[in-house]
Amino acid sequence: MTGAVATMVSASTPTPPSPRVTSVDVMRGLTILAMIFVNDIAGVPDTPAWLKHIQPPFADGMTLVDVVFPAFLFIVGLSIPLALRSRQAKGETTRGTALHVLTRSLSLLVIGVFMVNAEHIASPGLLDENLWNLLAYSGVILFWLRWPPRGPQDARLQRVLQVAGVMVMAAAALLYRAEAGSGLFQMRTHWWGILGLIGWAYLVATLTYLLVRGNPSLLLAASAALFAFYIALEAGWVEWLHQTPPFGSAGPTLGSHGALVLLGAFVGRMFLPETPRRTLAARALWGALAAAGFAVAGWLLYLPHERVPCLIINKILGTPPWCLLSAAITAGCLVVVSLLVDRASPPAWSRLPELAGKNALLAYILAPILYAALGGFAELTGTTNLLHLLATPFALGLARSIAMALLVTGIAAWLARRRITLKI
Repeated sequence: MTGAVATMVSASTPTPPSPRVTSVDVMRGLTILAMIFVNDIAGVPDTPAWLKHIQPPFADGMTLVDVVFPAFLFIVGLSIPLALRSRQAKGETTRGTALHVLTRSLSLLVIGVFMVNAEHIASPGLLDENLWNLLAYSGVILFWLRWPPRGPQDARLQRVLQVAGVMVMAAAALLYRAEAGSGLFQMRTHWWGILGLIGWAYLVATLTYLLVRGNPSLLLAASAALFAFYIALEAGWVEWLHQTPPFGSAGPTLGSHGALVLLGAFVGRMFLPETPRRTLAARALWGALAAAGFAVAGWLLYLPHERVPCLIINKILGTPPWCLLSAAITAGCLVVVSLLVDRASPPAWSRLPELAGKNALLAYILAPILYAALGGFAELTGTTNLLHLLATPFALGLARSIAMALLVTGIAAWLARRRITLKI
């Protein structure tokens, strides 16, 4: 690869591979755990407002829950410099890397479309909602499941499973029936789902990173340009671009979300082998300064929100102040986590989120698989869904949500320890 960070080493010098950074994996795992928790507790009655998304949905403000999704976007960016450096060390060309990025983005979009369509399934349809979910997720697992091949037989088996996965996903797509849908194929993109939004943002940010060769100043400039793109669209200055198929609302989908990932990549560069900030303390200081800079930038952008309504703080709209403040919070948390775990002997508690962070995609889809399994079991046996039984009172529902998050991340971590992952 002649792109990212190529200016920092000569063509004749082997590119040193980037070491796996424990704090990045731990942050990813903790964020996945938080995503599963907040998704689950949203179904618990009497949940306090600070454990829900801001209400009403387009209000000016944010809760603790509104930081979880942007934290994951930021962490996607943290991994970009390290991942591209590793591919460069293996001798991959820029063209090969770009193709890999396109493939990963497409994979996220496909899974995202399946997940979001589960929210719009007709009842009754050709398949029960729970059965359809289990069918669709089975196809996803079959296609993207990976483990270290012990020989040619394992490699052949993985290829057979991929073919089976395509067939199962195709069957799920054809058997899907939407609310008020018509025609043979009724799946739609809707809003792409969380994974789809991550896919678009990852595509924009990674291709931008390759284009500017990881230059930190240009990364910040590109982030500012993407925020400006968002403002131009949402303020109505280029109305014809506002709703652009197939992106939906292109402002957040391609603009502010992509900018947030780039901010993560800007911070993630401090973990590269050639960084001048080699000590843990130096990295922590630099990360804290970056967090403070993001916070100040977010506050300054928020000041004219009364005259420019698209500059309020809002997750659903993906506004720039929300992105910048979320980046500041996540960068600050990264500093704390890094000080705790980026050492010769990380604390024992970090092992679970570290392993789960290496298997984040599987962890994320395990929760809806468990929901579908529990719902299907209740229907088959004519009993009450266990999730409903454990929803009230609030203290019991809170315990349920914590247990669900720990169970799902624990399963993903257990499989990651055995190097069984979903890899895109």
